[in-house]
Amino acid sequence: MIHTIVEQQQTSLRRVCRVVGQRRATVYAKPKRVNVDQLISEQLMTLSVKYLNWGFALMFGWLRLAGHQWNHKRVYRVYKSLKLNLRAPVKRKKIKRDNPNTLAASKVGQGWSLDFLSDEVVAEKKTRILDVLDEYSRKCLLVVAQGSFKAKKLVAYLEQMVVAHGKPEYIRCDNGPELISATMVKFGLKHGIEIRYTQPGKPMQNGLVERLNAGPPVRYDPNRVPELAGFSNHQPGSGSVGWCGAARAVATI
Repeated sequence: MIHTIVEQQQTSLRRVCRVVGQRRATVYAKPKRVNVDQLISEQLMTLSVKYLNWGFALMFGWLRLAGHQWNHKRVYRVYKSLKLNLRAPVKRKKIKRDNPNTLAASKVGQGWSLDFLSDEVVAEKKTRILDVLDEYSRKCLLVVAQGSFKAKKLVAYLEQMVVAHGKPEYIRCDNGPELISATMVKFGLKHGIEIRYTQPGKPMQNGLVERLNAGPPVRYDPNRVPELAGFSNHQPGSGSVGWCGAARAVATI
């Protein structure tokens, strides 16, 4: 309105503002304020894409090193509005176990060692391998590979083994989720089998089956490896009975 009067009356802006009673400061064009929140948002989004595991402290420190003097409260407000705040990981409750009886079995079928081995095949699909080993004879009683093992599926295989080989006095295993499940506990109570769990972080308390999982066993074939024809499977360091550990090195011959 002020500018229209100035053009019609051909008078000065100072005089028109004095007559109308309006401050001249309200008439002059105001400079456009830079949207600081938008700049902060762009910077934070760029950092969040480049550094996926960065939290607010690292991002704010990077902005300060880059020369931005934005207040930390303002940056944090934008940071939360973008929902970039990382959720603190929930600490899993550590399982405490007493030192188990690690003495090996004294007869065939007295104790089984159980463990899982994970691998990824060519199609990048995770595969889990279940190994069950007789502790006395070192005979591998079961090897099954599947995409996943639920507790019910594991117990179903153990039930079949009890029918085929008889029930052992104990089963030695680690603290995997399917092994400490209620289904596994009920299986042990049903057949009177003691479940001996190893202490967390001490896999060698179940060292027999861990040694089995160290590498795929190769059956000794004298025709394929003539230089090992006189080698005895019962010699120390040659592996378990029926398998030749020394044949691993020349399996590709």
